[in-house]
Amino acid sequence: MFGQARRIARTTGSVWQQSPMADRRMTQRLSGGLDMHEQTQTFGSDRILHDARIGRPAKPEWFEPEHWRHQGQWQASPGGRGSGARVGASGEWFLRHYLRGGKAALLSRDRYLYTGERRTRCFAEFRMLARLQASGLPAPKPVAARFRVSGLYYTADLITEWIADTRTLAAALGSCADPAPLMAGVGATLARFHKAGVHHADLNANNILVGSNNAVWLVDFDRARLRRPGSWRGGNLRRLERSLRKIGVYSAGAFAALRSRHAKDLRP
Repeated sequence: MFGQARRIARTTGSVWQQSPMADRRMTQRLSGGLDMHEQTQTFGSDRILHDARIGRPAKPEWFEPEHWRHQGQWQASPGGRGSGARVGASGEWFLRHYLRGGKAALLSRDRYLYTGERRTRCFAEFRMLARLQASGLPAPKPVAARFRVSGLYYTADLITEWIADTRTLAAALGSCADPAPLMAGVGATLARFHKAGVHHADLNANNILVGSNNAVWLVDFDRARLRRPGSWRGGNLRRLERSLRKIGVYSAGAFAALRSRHAKDLRP
């Protein structure tokens, strides 16, 4: 089912299987000096993918809000970080449950048609984040992903490392006297992703985080893709511009600074 190269270890109620992708990752050092050691586990209808370097097998309860609430280790996160929360004794992880948006949400809040493991939203995002980490791009570090199949559909969850001491771009702009330098920094960061061919599917003011020193990260890479240079780069910027206008933190001058820095840094 998962190729010839497999390792099976039976634990309490689970079967651990290593996928062909994991075999390649275990033997190949990714660019940027990061070794991503993928491991997969099956617990009933749950399938879990995690980075073996965390030092212990992932558990189904990691993805259950009640598990963390019972231990007093659940901190709901405001802003545009999806249906999620900081979890862990020191809030070192961020747990996000995948929710549907737009008209699709009228049919199902969180179920997706299952068309194979590799196509699940959570596994795809986990692997995209691993690639971004390997390339040294400012994005969350993946910890574990889970999908649960029920009939023709599945639900999904993702755990990443929490990016401490940050706030959303929307919040940062709301209290910024001079937004131009900050937006220029955002433009520089977007140029880094675009030069790497990373197309963020939902670039908005809540999926960009800003640190105390105006360092910038992108989050929520659900449905992100790697693409050749094209008009999609401009589309990314226009989507962000619409988001800023909608939230009410748009400044024409500041966005011009973003565009200028983005164009400058995209040059060969």
